[in-house]
Amino acid sequence: MRRLLVLLAACLAASAMAIGPAAAGDNQPKNPKKEKAKIEDTYACFLSAELGYTIEQKLACVAEVGDDPEFQALAVELSEANAGAADITEPDVKKITFKSKKAAVVTFDLLIGGDPVLPDQSGGAVLVKEDGKKVWKVSPLTLCNLFALANPALLTSGPCADIIANDTI
Repeated sequence: MRRLLVLLAACLAASAMAIGPAAAGDNQPKNPKKEKAKIEDTYACFLSAELGYTIEQKLACVAEVGDDPEFQALAVELSEANAGAADITEPDVKKITFKSKKAAVVTFDLLIGGDPVLPDQSGGAVLVKEDGKKVWKVSPLTLCNLFALANPALLTSGPCADIIANDTI
């Protein structure tokens, strides 16, 4: 009887080992390294001063808000209020963890003048369809959380209030 239990336990362990990696792989895109590079590029598009993008170009790198006039006005207002820092800001993506094939959690440092002023920030990236192509974009929640650092009132009012209350990535 003891041998039967040991054999059964060994079989269960072997099946768990075989199923475990396959189940974990369901959250990964086909080419995680390539997709991670695209997400890093998206974060650079949104946060890098070095690229010299306009507010409109930066917002185009964020899902669901690029054409929203309320977000554009808010972005211009916050950018002007923080112009000195915005001109020398860079992201340093530390880690990307896929939650699904279409969503990832991004850990990054926000550098100002090369110094990590906001280390270990948690953000998100979502895969969306745009002009018939799938592209990674910064999540609206990430945008709103960063905006709220400059203006905490955005947590409870304005275009970010619903996003902060309801989004998870």
